[in-house]
Amino acid sequence: MRYRVDGQEIRSENAAKPHTQQSAVVADYLRQRGKVDAVLDYGCGKLRYSDLLATIGRRVTFVDSKIQLTRLQRVRGKRTTVAEFVARNYQHGQVVAAEEWRPGRRRYDLVTCINVLSAIASRQALYGTLEAIRAVTRRTGLAVFINQHSNSRFKRYSRGKKHLFGHLHHAKGRHSYYGLLSEPRVVRLLTRRGFEIQRAWRLGEINFVEARPINNSSK
Repeated sequence: MRYRVDGQEIRSENAAKPHTQQSAVVADYLRQRGKVDAVLDYGCGKLRYSDLLATIGRRVTFVDSKIQLTRLQRVRGKRTTVAEFVARNYQHGQVVAAEEWRPGRRRYDLVTCINVLSAIASRQALYGTLEAIRAVTRRTGLAVFINQHSNSRFKRYSRGKKHLFGHLHHAKGRHSYYGLLSEPRVVRLLTRRGFEIQRAWRLGEINFVEARPINNSSK
């Protein structure tokens, strides 16, 4: 997604990390998940964890901005687009642009939102993302939010102007936003947007929050 902050354009697609930068603790968490019918990766980026998610869900949906899904870039070692890579490598997978997403009655057993909230530079967009995830998570399913609450490289970003949960940063002609979300802050965000917290914990610089939607009638 792209955001306007103080007259500057923030291109969040540039924050996406490649599969070679998978977090070991996040990968271990996903490997321990049992198989389910439907998985949704909200904010899939460059398909950082797609190989693991594809083994969990009998159906897997990858959601991100249209520009992220369609721009030519290096995806899992190949020069292609995210949409093309999914079509060629995951027969049970599909991509959906967040701007065009109309989930309707479709619900998912597992929804992952990995290092996404910290890249959303608009409070309104952040709330919209949480509400969308809540709406599509099956009541008996699970939405997991994974974020960093500390980062040894954050010092260079913290020199910028404070914004939301982090700072704005300008370098090499580009404007960016980098946020850090602690476990208690994520819990507060979720409980205020209609989620019931199941578990919350930290491993090193990363925190995990598992939640289910409240008053979601679809099982």
